Amino acid sequence: MIEDDEDIRLVLRNILEEAGYRVTEAATVREAQAYLQRDTTLPSVALLDYQFPSGHAGALLRTIAANAALVRHCVVLLPDIRISYFPPDEQRLIAAHCIDVVYKPFDIEDVLTAVTRAAKLLAISMAFRSR
Repeated sequence: MIEDDEDIRLVLRNILEEAGYRVTEAATVREAQAYLQRDTTLPSVALLDYQFPSGHAGALLRTIAANAALVRHCVVLLPDIRISYFPPDEQRLIAAHCIDVVYKPFDIEDVLTAVTRAAKLLAISMAFRSR
């Protein structure tokens, strides 16, 4: 989970762990990118906040899409409800990589549904690759 707001990270961590997910946290895009690049064991579902004090997550989305080692991860984007428009290149990435978008303030069930859907996509992808 990549979220700069500590309170939101705590809520998401508790909910996801209660649902049986293992959670790793990052407070910045840089931390998240370093983790995703070094964790080569299994694909991950990355809950990605969109707005950060230093910018937005578009650069990380582009990095994930362009890197074969990172594209195996599944992203759920968590923008603020005030984000009503994504730049065209990010719209294409969101569509091409089946990225779910759950707006803040979010309903917990919507987040869990998006994470479950992403986890199922990863399982299908892993099964397909192992053939």
